[in-house]
Amino acid sequence: MHYTTDEQFREQYANVNDEMLDLVHKEINRRKTLDIDAQKRKEQISRDYKPLHSELYQFQVEFLSQDFKQLCSEPKLASEYLKKHGSNRMVSFVFF
Repeated sequence: MHYTTDEQFREQYANVNDEMLDLVHKEINRRKTLDIDAQKRKEQISRDYKPLHSELYQFQVEFLSQDFKQLCSEPKLASEYLKKHGSNRMVSFVFF
């Protein structure tokens, strides 16, 4: 269903009253401002959000699994791992 005008809407839906039409107008306005509202929320979060545990947002090598660190440090080992486990071009690693 496409809303173009109140008259068109009333013709398609004979039992439409003013209250229902008001709800339709509110929904149209809400949809028109979705992008603007989302941008405002994004800006507010960027400006005001303070992480409760900021250390969780900092990269720390000690969180990585020993196997993953070894794969990264030894290219030959990584290449062998990919040949062995990457037959369908999908590979999974344990990072943490």
